[in-house]
Amino acid sequence: LALALAARIVSRRRPSLRHTFGYHRMEVIAAFVNGATLLVISTLLVRAAILRFFEPQAVDQKVMLFVAVIGLMANLFSVALLRGHDAHDLNIRAAFLHLVQDTASSAIVVFAALFAHWHLGIYLDPIASLVVIGLIFFGTYELIRRALHILMQGTPPGLATEELRAGIIGRFGLKDIYHIHV
Repeated sequence: LALALAARIVSRRRPSLRHTFGYHRMEVIAAFVNGATLLVISTLLVRAAILRFFEPQAVDQKVMLFVAVIGLMANLFSVALLRGHDAHDLNIRAAFLHLVQDTASSAIVVFAALFAHWHLGIYLDPIASLVVIGLIFFGTYELIRRALHILMQGTPPGLATEELRAGIIGRFGLKDIYHIHV
């Protein structure tokens, strides 16, 4: 979230002679870095969760429940603050996605903590971890794909480049356009 905020601040700078397009791409870079970081951390957590299946360990139910409930409340508040602001801003979308995943994670951990002393409770912690990681992979894939598309200067989604080309040729009476950037 700090990276998203820093990118937001930098992206608001005015264009300069060195950066004639401005700094808007900084938010896309931050979204990509946030997504990549989530994937790296998730990969490490998958390994840890799988190891916990082979060597199950009891968890401190009170501490786990206390931390998870506080995390759930903080994440719900944060999600409510960002809700609706993520429609067209990839950086805010990344931050929002991160918070939604944290909220889901907290809810899953609350559930796991409530049943930690159940006879199969020692397996709920690694199961909860794998469910949370699945949510992270699902949401982060699309975020990284969109960020890479923008960073690689891909054509905006929904824009028919060939139709645009034909329209320009027809409008201005040109023979052809040999090189077009959109």
